[in-house]
Amino acid sequence: MSSLVRPEFGPTLSELAGPRWRRWPRWVRIALAAGAVVLVVAVVLAARSGAEPRDTIVVRGPLAFNLVYQADKLDRIAPAAGEELRLRSPASTAAPALVTVRPVRLPAYGGDPAGTLPVFAGGLITEMRAADPSFVLRSEGRARVNGQPGYQIQFQTTRNGRTVYGRRALLFEDRPGVRDGADITMLATRSPTIPNVDAVGSNGPTKLVYRSFRLGTERP
Repeated sequence: MSSLVRPEFGPTLSELAGPRWRRWPRWVRIALAAGAVVLVVAVVLAARSGAEPRDTIVVRGPLAFNLVYQADKLDRIAPAAGEELRLRSPASTAAPALVTVRPVRLPAYGGDPAGTLPVFAGGLITEMRAADPSFVLRSEGRARVNGQPGYQIQFQTTRNGRTVYGRRALLFEDRPGVRDGADITMLATRSPTIPNVDAVGSNGPTKLVYRSFRLGTERP
């Protein structure tokens, strides 16, 4: 078989190495081939061992939703009253995070939910400010996660003398007249990974939870 390499580019690697390879004793060639196989297996195992352990949660009601989370960074614990899910960093975590999911129901409205969500969120902000003297509103506005429209509240507070950033997102199915949705609250202590409020849901263990969240029980 003729070489696929043009003559001006010189001999190929196989043409250079082939004669030397064939001159080596058979046992040497077998040992080298076996070593190459062992190296490939070791690389694959190292990659797998370095992968973060993930787990999928499917909640079937009264609000049906599913998400994926890092099982080594968040523990699933008993939800508080009104919650359907609570994920919390292990007690030994230097900069802990907390994620809760609860159902939310909008009042009756006409037209697009985008028109009523700012008013509804304004009431939530008033409640949060009244319940937490250290609450500071950072921003609010429309949100969309995996094609699901909604509204988000970004804020700052204090826990045990440390700054904590938060993102509260209200997400709904993308259909007219929808009233029932998910109220997701994520809290993360300030750290190099979470230097500001925008990092909540974008960095650290809250990232995978937020970006994988889907209403309903079906995963893509």
